Amino acid sequence: FIDLKVDKTVAAIFSAGLGVDKPQAAAWLRQALDQYGVIIQCQRKSVQVWLPGIGRGWVCHRVDAPPILRQWHSPPDVRWEVTIKPQSRTRGLPVPPLPTRDAWSGFGSAANQNIGVTPMKPAEVKAIKVSVNLPIDQWPKDLEHVTTPQMELTFRTPQGVTVTAIVKTKSARKAEKTMDELRARGQVPVIVVQGQLMPAGRLDAAGFQVQGRPAG
Repeated sequence: FIDLKVDKTVAAIFSAGLGVDKPQAAAWLRQALDQYGVIIQCQRKSVQVWLPGIGRGWVCHRVDAPPILRQWHSPPDVRWEVTIKPQSRTRGLPVPPLPTRDAWSGFGSAANQNIGVTPMKPAEVKAIKVSVNLPIDQWPKDLEHVTTPQMELTFRTPQGVTVTAIVKTKSARKAEKTMDELRARGQVPVIVVQGQLMPAGRLDAAGFQVQGRPAG
């Protein structure tokens, strides 16, 4: 949404709510939608977007220009600040259907609209393996207090992508012991979590690989 054109009527709504001029309000809205916006409905030439705590509006496709946000509806008690609630657990629920290709055609920056993409036949594979490099400072600090046979790790990127992995506590303690041994030899531990990618961003049969690299 960073290339989005904001209609002047929408900019006026946010200008009044935020107490800034229209260009500043439009810039704030583009940034907020790009970071927190959620597409909740797709049509052939438009999508409805929701900004948590602020409201929702319609983004319309244009042939020779970036998409434009033409409508906006906010609740009467809107506080003009993005409100993010903790992510709900969706394990065991069916994966939502993906929008059709037609619903997405033309969206994106004007430059991207000129790049042709040819869809190929999906390749059938047995599994998709994922490796996550875990920074050493993100290793669980309270591992000694875990009393369950398994533990859940959550990985989150700056782009908002979240992946969870269920790992054996015994495996985590073994990895921690290997890390201590590497440090004792003057090496820096490199931690990799590997697993099979499943629906809802979950890694199945996840485990650790710990290797060392020279310090410095």
